Amino acid sequence: MKKTAIIALIIIIAASLACTRFACRPVDPPEQERIAVENGQRQLPAPPPPLEDIVAEDPEPEPTQRETMRVGASGVGKWGLAFTGKEAVAEIRHVIGREAYFWEAVDICLANDIYIIANIDNWTFNGYLEPNEQEWRQRVESLVTDLKDRGATKQNTRITIINEPMKYISREAYIRLVNIAYDQIDQRFYMGAGNEEYDLAKKRGNMYEYLCQNAEFDVLDTHWQASFTTPEDIEVKANWFRDLADRYGKRLSVTEANWFDMSTAEGYEMLIKKMIKAEQLGSEDFCVVFTKLEDQPQYEWLAFIYNGQIRNQQNWEDFLSRIN
Repeated sequence: MKKTAIIALIIIIAASLACTRFACRPVDPPEQERIAVENGQRQLPAPPPPLEDIVAEDPEPEPTQRETMRVGASGVGKWGLAFTGKEAVAEIRHVIGREAYFWEAVDICLANDIYIIANIDNWTFNGYLEPNEQEWRQRVESLVTDLKDRGATKQNTRITIINEPMKYISREAYIRLVNIAYDQIDQRFYMGAGNEEYDLAKKRGNMYEYLCQNAEFDVLDTHWQASFTTPEDIEVKANWFRDLADRYGKRLSVTEANWFDMSTAEGYEMLIKKMIKAEQLGSEDFCVVFTKLEDQPQYEWLAFIYNGQIRNQQNWEDFLSRIN
């Protein structure tokens, strides 16, 4: 009996000591929390974010209003490289059958910090392509994937859809391709649309307005060439583009600019009028066609450099200074 009593006493003492440990003591909540609990208002702490959100790369920043406009070349890759590699921006045509020029130009741009506007075009030397949805999605996806594999990012590259589409298809057919492409790109790159002469777009059902009303895209890409041949044209039509972009919440860019002989003082002066106006209106880009060209005599008059020869040294040096 005595032994049993001693064992019982030891058990009681051990249990008493154990209950003095932190885990056994009731912990009174702070006064504010206690009142919330009594009123049924206790807020549980938010759960931690999913692991994939914690380890994911930082999102790329949204574009902001540029302090200066990028000046460079258009039509790159269709008729050879057609640029010098000294530009700040290059609109490069992805043309079936001319892909080697496209990728060579892309590599030059990535190596020299030249902003890329990749124009996925359906013009070919064998006729105009009219892809079905699956074919179009596959082509867009291949371009997006290959650009990213090459080192293109949302900050140094964007895509635009088809050069001067109203020459070949209806505005409805064009908008369909724009919307499919936007869905397929899925924000991996920003996407532009338009790329048509002002006058032709007006004649073909006011394409630009119809585009803004019915398509999804980020940048209103505009052409200031044959429709912009007088100071009055530049003022009125450029302002119309700016107003349209503002009404529909689009960024503005000029993806083709000149329609003058770059070897003449008069032609270059008109180009500069366009450039100044574009910058005043907040255009992100000003791409002239062509800065450099070879073996295409029908377009020699547009180029600063033809077959390796600078056509007007003063004009070219001034243009380079504006790029920089």
